[in-house]
Amino acid sequence: MKEAQILQDFNALPAEAQELVSALVALLNREHQRSKSSHKKNAIHLTDEKFIGLWKDRNDMQDSGTYIRNLRKSEWG
Repeated sequence: MKEAQILQDFNALPAEAQELVSALVALLNREHQRSKSSHKKNAIHLTDEKFIGLWKDRNDMQDSGTYIRNLRKSEWG
């Protein structure tokens, strides 16, 4: 929908409906701003997580594919 058409449709609404539309637009703007700032504020880099490198010193997991294959064989035959 083009901006001019939206404005024309909005102006054709009764005053009560225009108030509802305005309130909805304001709510959507607040939610969008909150979501944007919350995402930036809460963004954590994966490399900063404590679990990264948790098993780096485990000799039995140097090749994770082989480790998992052997684990599955021992558990499920």
